[in-house]
Amino acid sequence: MSGDIRILIVDDDPSVRDSLGRWFRDEGCEVDVAGSAKEALRKLGEASWDVFLLDIRMPGMDGLELQQHIIEAQPDATIIVMTAYASVDTAVRAMRQGAHDYITKPFDPDAVERLARAAVERRRLWRENEQLRRAVAELEPAGEIVGESPAMKEARKWIDAAASGDAPVLIVGERGTGKEAVARAIHGRSGRRYMPFVTLGTVLGGAELEAEMMGVEQGPGGRARRRGKFELADGGTLFIDSVTGLGARAQEDLLRALEDRAICRVDGDRRIPVDVRPIAAAEREPGEGGLRRDLLERLSVVPIRLPPLRERREDIALLGEHFLRRFGRQMNRAFSGFSEGALRVLAARDWPGNVRELEIPIERAVLLRVGGGIEESDL
Repeated sequence: MSGDIRILIVDDDPSVRDSLGRWFRDEGCEVDVAGSAKEALRKLGEASWDVFLLDIRMPGMDGLELQQHIIEAQPDATIIVMTAYASVDTAVRAMRQGAHDYITKPFDPDAVERLARAAVERRRLWRENEQLRRAVAELEPAGEIVGESPAMKEARKWIDAAASGDAPVLIVGERGTGKEAVARAIHGRSGRRYMPFVTLGTVLGGAELEAEMMGVEQGPGGRARRRGKFELADGGTLFIDSVTGLGARAQEDLLRALEDRAICRVDGDRRIPVDVRPIAAAEREPGEGGLRRDLLERLSVVPIRLPPLRERREDIALLGEHFLRRFGRQMNRAFSGFSEGALRVLAARDWPGNVRELEIPIERAVLLRVGGGIEESDL
């Protein structure tokens, strides 16, 4: 198999844990073991696993109950249930709860290998299908950047340029102007559209942000490794929200990763190649006191500036119709549009929350009406 395959074996019998663990390690897998459901849940909270081998009969929480907790925490979990008590009822119950397969003790090594390989392949296909589903979902709004104002026409020129290439992008705009929507549009129309779109927030600081960005190889108390946002975005796009919120250490790590096209996990020294396109967003121009100059230059190869809604009032009606169609489709309702009074209400506001704020009354109006036209009173 492969060292990239991570297996957690849960059994209260040490001989079973040792023999299976040794066998899978010899096959090149990364293996950890747990002697109880409680210990397994703790390990599940620390890391993710490709395959779970669960004993059904354990003191305290049994394997079937543990299986439910695993699926809740990791919906793509691939689970093989083990038991010395061959029972059709138990097997059916395990499969109905989401188990991939069911084996009885004593084990046939060849059968265990076949099951493990099939489980890994199932997980790979699940991930590919989920990635494709997300990509298709992202493509629906990707081609539509709403607005005919001069400012939006200028922004669209840069958006089209960014979508046709692979250069880093810096999107500047007030809160609610649609920076993430533009980033998703660029990704969804680029050559990376079938690969992941991953968002990195900058609310966390210090060591937590470093671990979130770069991942963890080995933490305090033997904490299991986990992949960071750079690895998760490999082949796709990393959207860095509020990039000006990065501290000095995080900026240095980000710049090095972009220049080297590789990262090192926290507490690790192994260089991991990553192919990531960065799209960063900021609410204001990252000038003095914001980003370090070399990082700013690296990120702003394609600069896109999104105007606030108060500077593009001619787009309000277009955006209103856009949201009316979108929410109508979501709620399976047909609307003829806005009355003149409703349009006057929309045009009269300053919308300090910008496009995001404009969505709210329209979604509420669609929710309260079953169809027809949107009137002033609906807003």
